[in-house]
Amino acid sequence: MTSTNRPSLVLLPGLDGTGMLFQPLVGCLPDGIRPIVVSYPNDARLGYRDLLPIVLDSLPASPFVLLGESFSGPLAVMAATTKPPGLRGVVLCATFVRSPVAYLPSWFSHMVRPFPLRFYPMFARLRMLLGRFSDPAVRSLTVQAVSMVGPDVVARRIREVHRIDVAAQLESCPVPVLYLRGDRDRLVPASAMRAILNACPAAEVVSFPAPHMILQTHPAAAARAISDFVQSMCSGEGPGRPEDRISTKPKDTGAERDHSSGGRQGLEMKANVDEP
Repeated sequence: MTSTNRPSLVLLPGLDGTGMLFQPLVGCLPDGIRPIVVSYPNDARLGYRDLLPIVLDSLPASPFVLLGESFSGPLAVMAATTKPPGLRGVVLCATFVRSPVAYLPSWFSHMVRPFPLRFYPMFARLRMLLGRFSDPAVRSLTVQAVSMVGPDVVARRIREVHRIDVAAQLESCPVPVLYLRGDRDRLVPASAMRAILNACPAAEVVSFPAPHMILQTHPAAAARAISDFVQSMCSGEGPGRPEDRISTKPKDTGAERDHSSGGRQGLEMKANVDEP
């Protein structure tokens, strides 16, 4: 399969914005999928609306699936609602459509400033992101990515997270949605998944015994779930307009299915992965 007819997977990064942390996942993707890693300026304090044109400029004309990890989940939703002609599906990974800490008042975002972030210990950051699932290579890659972004940029992005609400936009998403969640995520709670299912009841959910950084700690299992979704969404389809396509039900992958989410239409599957 040539690069011209392979479906693409456009990868929108987490809070660091570098795209470096997709390396473990990209290394596990099959040859039939062409990864496109997007990065954001690491020296500019840009909000979601500022970053959206960067995302849209990165989208190919050929069939693709758009993945938004953590911070970039809302950007994936925002981009999808513009109905890019090649879009076939959206993957939301360890992310949210509104603030994942809804119990904090709206004025809290004004309290997030660069100064405290300068002194937030790296070991504490790694513990929150990776839990006990990290290995030296993943830790080193994470430290490198996080260190490339200034605290003023990170503070602006955190303020954006506390203000964002794209639930209404997700309701009108023109393509199928896959949600990947880590059931040991310390940053994005299960309530974020419930908000996504409330907005998009047909979303497919795949759970991993993982911390926040699913794609880095379980790259092979995540790649299998993502590649199955990409192939299902892109196989045998022409460019077409998103509004002309009928959403495809998730195929049976043999994973364990959990219908205990309060009777929602969303299908939850638990990924079969080897515990570290």
